[in-house]
Amino acid sequence: MLTTVSEAGHIYYLKQKQTLILFAEGRIQALTAYSLFEHVSDVVSQSSIREIFLDLSNTEYIDSTTIGTLLKLVRFMKRSGGKAWLCNPSDAVGDILRTCHLYGYLPIIYEDGMAELKSKVLDKVPVQRKDLLTDDYVLEAHKDIVDAAPQVRDQFELLLSALEQKVHRNETSQ
Repeated sequence: MLTTVSEAGHIYYLKQKQTLILFAEGRIQALTAYSLFEHVSDVVSQSSIREIFLDLSNTEYIDSTTIGTLLKLVRFMKRSGGKAWLCNPSDAVGDILRTCHLYGYLPIIYEDGMAELKSKVLDKVPVQRKDLLTDDYVLEAHKDIVDAAPQVRDQFELLLSALEQKVHRNETSQ
C-alpha cells in the first residue's frame, strides 16, 4: 500500500441526461484520481451515461497517476460505448501533458460554456479511503502512460521497477 498520499484537489460533478460533467480544482493526485475513476465507473455502470467532460481549467497540477487514470477513463468510456474529453486544460496541465507526449493523444476540447455549468454543480466526488488506493492501481496507471507514449519510458523506468517489485512482494506475502 502507498503510505504517503497528500491531496489538495477536489472534483465536482453534474449529471445531465446521458452526460457527466466533472470539474477538477487544485492539485489532482493519486487518491483523488483513483476516487474519480471509481465514482465515474459506478455512475456509468448504473446509468445511461454516454459522454464525460472533465473540465481542467482550475487545475493547478496533475501527477502521473492522474494522467494514467485519465487514459484509463477514456478507454473505459470507449469500451462502454461512450466518449470522454478533457476540457479547457489550464496552462500548467497542458504543459504536463505535453511533457508526457500525451497532449495530442488524449481527447482535448475547449468549451467556453463550462464556466456557466459549474454554477449548477451540486455534488462532490467522494474521496475513497487511502487504503483502497493500491500499488497495483498506481502501477497500472503508469504502465498506461508508457503504453500511450513509449518515448517517456526512460523517465518512468525506475518508478515502474520499484512498483513492480512492491506489487510482487505484496502478492507473495499473501
